[in-house]
Order: sequence, then C-alpha cells, then structure tokens
Amino acid sequence: MKSSLMKVAIKWTGILSGGMIILTLINYVIGIENIKGGVSIITQLIWWAFLITALAMSNTDYRKNHLNGFMKYGQAFQMGVLVGLFSSVVFSLFYYLFYQFIDFDSFKETMDFATSQIVNNDNIPDEMKEEMIMKMADQTPLSTAIQYLWSSNIINIILMLIIAAFTKKKNNTFEETFKDVM
Repeated sequence: MKSSLMKVAIKWTGILSGGMIILTLINYVIGIENIKGGVSIITQLIWWAFLITALAMSNTDYRKNHLNGFMKYGQAFQMGVLVGLFSSVVFSLFYYLFYQFIDFDSFKETMDFATSQIVNNDNIPDEMKEEMIMKMADQTPLSTAIQYLWSSNIINIILMLIIAAFTKKKNNTFEETFKDVM
C-alpha cells in the first residue's frame, strides 16, 4: 500500500511540477511575468486552478486505482500533502536555478519593483518602510526559493484539509459495515 502511495505521489508530483514549470516558462516567454513586477491575476487563477485540480486528481487516481474505490480522509490528506511537498521541492529548485543562473536580471527587476511599491506606499510608516526595504535588499533567488518552499507547503496543507473532505469516499458495503460482527 505504501509503495502505491509513493508511486501515485511521484506521478502527480511530475504532473504538477511539470505543469507549474511550463506555466512559468510560458509567462516568461510572452512577458506576462513582469507586468508591474509581478504575476497577473489571470496567471494566478490558472495556477490555483491547476494546483487544486492536480491535488484532487491525485486523490481520485489513488482512490480508484489503489484503494478499491474507497478512501479515508487521512489517506486523502496524506496523498495531497505528499504531492504538494514533493512538487514544492521540485519547483523551488527550478525557481532557484532559473533566477540564479538563467535570468537574474528579471529577479532584480521584480525586487526593485517591490521596493518601489513599498517606498511609494503612504500607508506604511517610515520606520517599517526602512525595515522592509532592508529585507528586500537581502533577498536572493535562494532565499526566495526557500520562502516559497515553506509557504507553499502551508498553503498546500490548508488546501488539503478542504480537498480531502471532497475526495474521500466511505466504504458503505455490507461487508465493511459488519466486518467486526462477522
């Protein structure tokens, strides 16, 4: 059972990571990524839809092909967390390699834009602005990839708490209901 869990998790890690990397490269090639120093709303919606769909489909795949069509909440949660964890490691590595060695200038442009947004925001107190600007100056592709790694896993856990509730399927067969009696 554990080997099938890992096989399905690795399969869906490849699908999710590959899809996220392809989306990133498409955005990069057509220039969407640096619209106002960040990612467009449409791109974000596509990412969220792809992430949620891939996590839900990994659970469905595991349930249908390895658990005889039934899955407990904990099994669904575990599958999604594994896929999310492995995918965030792969994507963080891609992010680091891409922005450290392929297009560091794009990374700097994004950091410069974020810094200018902080400077021009009148709602942020001056003392806090200075602190935030110093933190932005310390950002590197590696530190940003590490931040992505932990923040994406927190988001993944929250998503899986919800997705697992929809992808679990209780075994209501006669045999399962009365297994302790028989």
